[in-house]
Amino acid sequence: KGHTVACASSAEEALGWIAGGAQFGVVLCDLSMPGMDGADCYAKIQSIAPELARRVHFLTGGALTPKLREFEKSHQSRIAYKPITSESLEGILHALTDAR
Repeated sequence: KGHTVACASSAEEALGWIAGGAQFGVVLCDLSMPGMDGADCYAKIQSIAPELARRVHFLTGGALTPKLREFEKSHQSRIAYKPITSESLEGILHALTDAR
């Protein structure tokens, strides 16, 4: 619905796009991923594109490591729990694009 979507197969791929200058209005990032987790990906986004960091939102199914549980506590307002409805996703996108 009016959004262009780019799907990365890994955090490293997405970070490469961001470091290469790709522009994104919103970043949706899973917390639990193979390789780099969402917390580490977010830290990298903060260092390479701080203006984008405030428009990152996280998704999780709830199976979190102790490290990610701590991250969850400090970023509660930025986390959506799966399964997520299309209405909830639209609300997140709307709120984050308004933050630009």
